[in-house]
Amino acid sequence: FDAIKEIYPFSSEDRLVSLCYQNWMETMLASHGWQKVQKVIVLNWQGNLPIKKKQDKHVAIRLMKEADLPHVFQIDDSCFSSWWKFSQTTITLAFEQSAYATVAEVDGQIVGFQISTADLYRAHLTRLAVLPYVRNQGIGARLVENMLWHFSVPWIKQITVNTQHDNKSSIHLYENNGFEYQGEFFPIYQYSL
Repeated sequence: FDAIKEIYPFSSEDRLVSLCYQNWMETMLASHGWQKVQKVIVLNWQGNLPIKKKQDKHVAIRLMKEADLPHVFQIDDSCFSSWWKFSQTTITLAFEQSAYATVAEVDGQIVGFQISTADLYRAHLTRLAVLPYVRNQGIGARLVENMLWHFSVPWIKQITVNTQHDNKSSIHLYENNGFEYQGEFFPIYQYSL
């Protein structure tokens, strides 16, 4: 890590953060002074489609367009703490690599979005965000439901989503849409410079 610190101009307030996908990585980081600070859990969708509810007419779900990306970035920036924020480049790459990306509009204004990826047999809800001032109005649920219906094809056998283990509102939203936590998680380590 000394080589990294020489290359990058970190301040004493900066933190390096790593999501550990493998046990060896966790062991290596812990042995070099990194501290476990969080964990991300994986929730699996169990294949029961949500009942299509009577749709709120003032909320419209539509496909995301490239022209939406500045709005999507602003929403992402306002919804996540510094650890979890995506840069404009990351948002653009996520959109370009997505299998399905939608926005939620209220009165013509984008107030939320979801970006999902897929391969031959699996889909993954990569990012979901709803502006704070319109939360708890079912907009996040509409985005998730719409994504689930989109991927309800015979060849998609699994749909997953990740969230922080202590993000109760996020876990509640996903569990209400048929996702279940089955014990899989990834620890997050932090290194103080």
